[in-house]
Formats: sequence, structure tokens, C-alpha cells
Amino acid sequence: MGPRDGERFRAAYSEARAKLQAALAKEINPNVREDLQIMIDDATRNIEGSALGDRLLLDWNDTPELVFGGMRTLLQEQTTAEKHSHALARLRRYLVWNPTARLSSPNRWRASPRACRAANGSDRTARKSSTP
Repeated sequence: MGPRDGERFRAAYSEARAKLQAALAKEINPNVREDLQIMIDDATRNIEGSALGDRLLLDWNDTPELVFGGMRTLLQEQTTAEKHSHALARLRRYLVWNPTARLSSPNRWRASPRACRAANGSDRTARKSSTP
């Protein structure tokens, strides 16, 4: 994703749609014409959808999903033991493990009280460590 990616996307789709429309004008086989028309309609919907998305949607980065994906990658079996242990230590700092909870229980992992206080800004030690 770079600057003006929506505009570049729409320009590329418009160019492809123009080629499809030129091919449709020359085509005589009704089955191929139908397929070309389907692709033209799809390109038109993608162009319109992109324009609507740029106009109506807010930019959004799903930071928790990004962190979860990174942690999941680091905790896989093929990760080196050193990286795995560091990732597990980091995860334990953020979460409190409750081994007595059932596997399906949402309380098996929960945010630690200190993490909650730090998130709310009421943990003095967290604030002291974050100030220079």
C-alpha cells in the first residue's frame, strides 16, 4: 500500500476494462461475449467499490491482529527455541495464565491486572518507566 493506491487500482482496472470492451466489440461468439461482459461488469463494480471505499471508509490498521499474527508466528514449532522462549516470555508479561480453566473458557487467558492498570494510566510503575 502506497500513496494514492486507490487511484492506481482504479486506473489499472479502467485500462483492463477498456481492453475487455475492445475485445467485446470484435467478438462474435455469444458465449465468449457473455464471459467478456461478465468481466467488464466485475471490473466496473471493483472500480466503483474502490471509489466508494476511498470516499466513505476511514483508514484503519488492526494493531491487535498485527500483534497476534506476529506472536502466533513466533510461537509456532518451526521457530527457533530462542525466539520461541522470548516470545513466550513477552506473552506471559501481557497475560496471566489460568491453567485450571477449561480449554474453551474465555478466562483461560486474561489480561493481567497490571496490564489493565497500565492501559488505563493508573499504574504508577508503568508511568514511571515510560517517562524519560
